[in-house]
Amino acid sequence: MKSKTPRAVVLVAFAVGSLFAGNVSALTVSLMTDTSPVSVVGELRHALQNTTSGGTVDFAPGLAGQVITLAPTNGSLVVSQNLVIDGTNAPGVIIDGAASASVFTVNTPATSVTFRRLTIRNGSATNGGGIYISTPCTVTVSESTIESNQVTSRGGGIYSWMGGRLNVTGSLISNNTSGSQGGGIYTDSDAVLTNTTVTGNGNTTAPIGGGGGLFAAGNLTVTHCTFYNNAAGPAGNGTYIDGIFASLSFHLINTIIDSGRGNKDCYGLGVPALITNVNNLIADGTCSPLLAVPSQVAALADNGGPTQTHALLPTSPCRDAGANASANDPGADGVPGGGDDTALSTDQRGAGFSRLVGGTVDIGAFELRIQPDNLIGRSPSPAAGLGNNLYNTSGAGQTLKLTSKQATTVRATLNVQNDCALTDTFSVRGTKGNSLFNVGYFNSATNVTAAVTTGTYATPALTRGQTSPLSIVVKPNPRKLKKRTRRDGRVVVTWLKRRISLALTSTSQLDATRKDVAKVKVKHL
Repeated sequence: MKSKTPRAVVLVAFAVGSLFAGNVSALTVSLMTDTSPVSVVGELRHALQNTTSGGTVDFAPGLAGQVITLAPTNGSLVVSQNLVIDGTNAPGVIIDGAASASVFTVNTPATSVTFRRLTIRNGSATNGGGIYISTPCTVTVSESTIESNQVTSRGGGIYSWMGGRLNVTGSLISNNTSGSQGGGIYTDSDAVLTNTTVTGNGNTTAPIGGGGGLFAAGNLTVTHCTFYNNAAGPAGNGTYIDGIFASLSFHLINTIIDSGRGNKDCYGLGVPALITNVNNLIADGTCSPLLAVPSQVAALADNGGPTQTHALLPTSPCRDAGANASANDPGADGVPGGGDDTALSTDQRGAGFSRLVGGTVDIGAFELRIQPDNLIGRSPSPAAGLGNNLYNTSGAGQTLKLTSKQATTVRATLNVQNDCALTDTFSVRGTKGNSLFNVGYFNSATNVTAAVTTGTYATPALTRGQTSPLSIVVKPNPRKLKKRTRRDGRVVVTWLKRRISLALTSTSQLDATRKDVAKVKVKHL
């Protein structure tokens, strides 16, 4: 006798069953809820339980900027297979632990787990408030924020068990607290930190005040990182290590450690304590740095990229003080100079933010670019202008050519854009007119020609990405004509001079050496 179960029902049952069987290589999180430990299709907990080892868990675009809050009764999100957990498609997605458990727990048999473009916050546990790695495993935290987690013992933000490796790159570890060691990060495993900011972590009441920012019981490599304002133990005690405490081999390169609390910023217990010690700024002089002065960084802010950063101030001694030859990712072996190093192309902020600006890299996770950006076009719209992200004093690539016929007026707009993370004001100087061409410069309806041609015109204070427009009006002088009567009686009018080239130079008030030039060339026919 044939079954009367409809074929469609069988297919649906098989499909749903396969989801729960854990044989799907990629699942997308589409729900903000955390219903139960068993979980529901579309929830993050379900995706972690049902994606095959080696697969990817991503997030629907509709979750951008949204918060997935864990139900306190459901416990930590457990990762027990090799996975990539990727928030790229939902920028700003947040996983909140509701102060009930470690937000994520990495368990056996997982051997390789990646967290990418996530904010992991508000976990609360004994160890590892944000991420608790309880098995020998290679865990990579990339372009992510681990913030506001707390533990009663070790690793407020991240705890990594011995035998594995923790890689943290392009990330922010901030405002995490622990009861003892490692306010930001505690590692029994090897650890490699690159282009990362560790700030505002610690516990001033810790009974064992080692490593307010990072306590490393395994081998440690830190390259182009910023450790700032971390705390361990009472301020001014002198026996606590606010920044980095390293127990074994320690490589420290182009890095800032600046706590400013009267405790020690850095301590290396290994023999030798520092195997690699290249162009670091450590404010109190511990660990024998290149520079032992305050770092002069700005407050933590959105300076572009997926994570917040501490921008360098214009007067920071970290500017152009790094070592170019050592500005590298240490590669798979985690050891600088091990043969598999690759040059860092960006700072912590990622694409669009070069690691090298000028001739020498900066120390720390942030590369300061003080830069006016002249955008020149026919339209007032900055987007329509030539020269975006082109910086030179020759006008190359940012020259607008205009044609006037029969003494008609031509117009252009210069938009001065601030491409620096810091607020800046720019002076603008423009070429004067001459006897053949009248040239005027206008801020809206206000004639500012005198100020522009003498170089005393200044834009308003501009934050990163803001622009200030300046209108340019060029009119051929009709009095400067040459008239000739042809044999047929026609009068032919020609210009004594047919061209003018205007150079518009914008100069930063933060750093007068930083300029950009756009040009307008007018030809009369």
